[in-house]
Amino acid sequence: MESTEERVHDADEWRVEATAVIKDIGDNVLEMSISSLPASDQTIYFNLKTKENKTYCIELTISGYRIVSEKYNDNSAPTDTFYETPYALLDNISPKYRESFCVALANKLSALVPIEEDESDVDE
Repeated sequence: MESTEERVHDADEWRVEATAVIKDIGDNVLEMSISSLPASDQTIYFNLKTKENKTYCIELTISGYRIVSEKYNDNSAPTDTFYETPYALLDNISPKYRESFCVALANKLSALVPIEEDESDVDE
């Protein structure tokens, strides 16, 4: 009999996904790493320290991201709220994340302006 439970990744695939998340948001938090809690084919955990110096253990499952503790490597206090993306979770818990993300985005957009100006000079 087949299981009706949905399996998205195996433990190694969750680790690849987690590494990509860490790389993507790492510049906008003080610290983020894969937790020592065991990963499975349904979940993996992160340790997170926000720019406000608050620590969290974050769970990633098919349902999304949620806080499971305010201590590293601990999942004893799960919240009921799941976030679809790590950005939504961080936007909710870390005003400095939001600020850092906006500054980084503005810098990337500013870097595009000279290129666009150079291209418009060619058209004239």
